[in-house]
Amino acid sequence: TVVSVNSLKDLGIRLHVLTGDNFEHSLMVAYSLKLFGPNKTVEYSHLDFTTADHGMGQIKRVLDEITKSVNVLNRRTKNTLHQNLKKANTLEDFKANYKNINVVVSGSTVDFICKNDYFKEHFKFILEFSNTVIGYNLSPTNKAEIVQFFRELGRLTLAVGDGYNDINMIQASNIGFQIVNNQVGLQ
Repeated sequence: TVVSVNSLKDLGIRLHVLTGDNFEHSLMVAYSLKLFGPNKTVEYSHLDFTTADHGMGQIKRVLDEITKSVNVLNRRTKNTLHQNLKKANTLEDFKANYKNINVVVSGSTVDFICKNDYFKEHFKFILEFSNTVIGYNLSPTNKAEIVQFFRELGRLTLAVGDGYNDINMIQASNIGFQIVNNQVGLQ
């Protein structure tokens, strides 16, 4: 499985895990598939809030991480942001250089974000700069909402699910597959 994940990443495909599983299990899957990178020391930004006060602080922290990553790349290439933009063939090439933030988000946070335009727009901005997104404790609706956020950003989305709780996500994506197990049957 890790070989398949690496092959997809080599093609420039971003992989995200949207699951109803708990936080610990979701991270275990992400690390076992090496979604955050080749080692277990890669950091991620955790969004887990249900109030505006907590949300403001957590969103600001992630935005600061994005700013830091942009500044590091600019120092490493000895270019300004404007020079890097001019060198890129397309805006997508430019953005690809800055996608190194890993985000872990809870279902309750997605519920809160979807009810507040301020948080929704900031979350979409964060998704734009995310390398990997791990969603945990997600409802079927939460999964579809995250897919919809990526589609609003102009991303082509593919969803793969293995159960009834993935149908909303599959329907929200551009392309969807449902894995059917003969022993379990259709749900």
